[in-house]
Amino acid sequence: MARFGALLDLSSRGKAGKNVTVQGAAAGGNLKSLSLYVSYDGKTWKKLTVKNGKVKYQNPAAGKSISLKAKIADKKGNAYYGH
Repeated sequence: MARFGALLDLSSRGKAGKNVTVQGAAAGGNLKSLSLYVSYDGKTWKKLTVKNGKVKYQNPAAGKSISLKAKIADKKGNAYYGH
């Protein structure tokens, strides 16, 4: 499982230009592979570059939102793909 550590206000909004950290099992030493994806429309997905457990992406226009999902595999053969 992956958690995304974005700093959000009480309305679940984040500031532009901030890193999002990957947390949970996806950040552990048992990790074999990690791919992260962002969607601005909920239908099409763009693969993000993960560097040192962090990703950057373009913030949407005011009033819009994004979705993040992860594809994770560990060294024991377990895998996860989802939000």
